[in-house]
Amino acid sequence: MADTHAQESSNAPTPRRMKLPQKFRESCERKGVSPREIKKFTEIVNSLYDESARARALIASEWLSEALEKLLRARFKATATPGPKQDFLLKGHAPFASLFMRIEVCAAFGLISHDNAEQMHAVREVRNHCAHATTAAKPEDQEMSEKVRLLRGAHLDLESEPASMVVVLATAKLVGAVYATRKLLTQRPQRKRQPKP
Repeated sequence: MADTHAQESSNAPTPRRMKLPQKFRESCERKGVSPREIKKFTEIVNSLYDESARARALIASEWLSEALEKLLRARFKATATPGPKQDFLLKGHAPFASLFMRIEVCAAFGLISHDNAEQMHAVREVRNHCAHATTAAKPEDQEMSEKVRLLRGAHLDLESEPASMVVVLATAKLVGAVYATRKLLTQRPQRKRQPKP
């Protein structure tokens, strides 16, 4: 009986695992994203291979939303905005609680580039398509082809991936850029030592 069980488990399909593209890893490292955060990105991406196409779009957009929230909190902290005020602006039905507003505010503060904002909106629109449809909507649907094409074009190394993984991997790259900006905001300027008289 044990031999049969071992044979069955060895025939089970192995989930696809990947490393993030080397260029992406190098870009993150140059921008100061820590190896721990890059490892976390890889774990998130790998976990999404086991999800449905629809779930991939929903989870990826939430990952992006959380990263933008952390970026805004870092920006508010840099301007001494107290924590309760940050929650008022970022949680529940607050002004900056939606992904749309987080993208717009980050762009207005100059925290993300116009191109990244456009790609983030593409991720958001794919998410909305998947989240609000009463049918089994997914990123591969014809209505989303333009948005997926935008993400594919911005990240040429994703050409062979299915649409739902293009959304995930493009989101990973966008989150990497957000983390790098957040790191710049949270680094304290080094004080110059005054020479002793």
